[in-house]
Amino acid sequence: MQPTTGPSPSPSQSPSKAPSHPPSGSPTPSPTSSPIPTLNQPLLQEIGNDGDPSDSYPLKRCQADCDSNDECAGDLICFERTGDILTVPGCSGEDTYNNDYCIVKSVPNLLNRIGNGFGKDAFGLCEGDCDEDTDCKGNLICQQRDDLEPIVGCIGEGRSTTDYCRPPDATTTTQAPPPCTNDDNWIFINRRGFEKNCDWVGNKPSKRCTKVGPNDVDAYTACPESCGC
Repeated sequence: MQPTTGPSPSPSQSPSKAPSHPPSGSPTPSPTSSPIPTLNQPLLQEIGNDGDPSDSYPLKRCQADCDSNDECAGDLICFERTGDILTVPGCSGEDTYNNDYCIVKSVPNLLNRIGNGFGKDAFGLCEGDCDEDTDCKGNLICQQRDDLEPIVGCIGEGRSTTDYCRPPDATTTTQAPPPCTNDDNWIFINRRGFEKNCDWVGNKPSKRCTKVGPNDVDAYTACPESCGC
């Protein structure tokens, strides 16, 4: 018998009991996901290092690796970080390496290493690398560091051993002594019921400064001018 070469003249009376091929035992692997930049926050990019490749420098926003602000385009600053800092301000994604990225300085007190050896009044708040207080503007103080100690009044870690200008220490203000003036409202009522004031006390201070008026306030306290303050 020869096999038929055309379709059957009539359809089968019942469907197949089982599919021709069993389904695969495991689902198809999902595609590798990639970080997606968020609105107005570019994705972190590692471009080069030490100015190489030269045609990629100065770096743009969220690009690495910079060593100073000079390697960043325009007004961007070089955000210095350690391996413990994964996120970069104003950028999307994370970087587990010690790359430093060019960012927009959106926080006034973010640590910012400009350079070293610029001399007097070269550094503003949270800027470095200063060597002494005179390197800082105004009354700012150059905080010396051995490693990554926190900088008072600033955000970030900056570069290890780099010294930054910080706000001056809070000074304790002493309260000025009260003025040596009499309290015009103080009165003393003598045994006859007459009211006496600080002028009366001043006539005989050695005897009358111990007199106690209303609310247990004595003449020494209420009449310092009359009692010889």
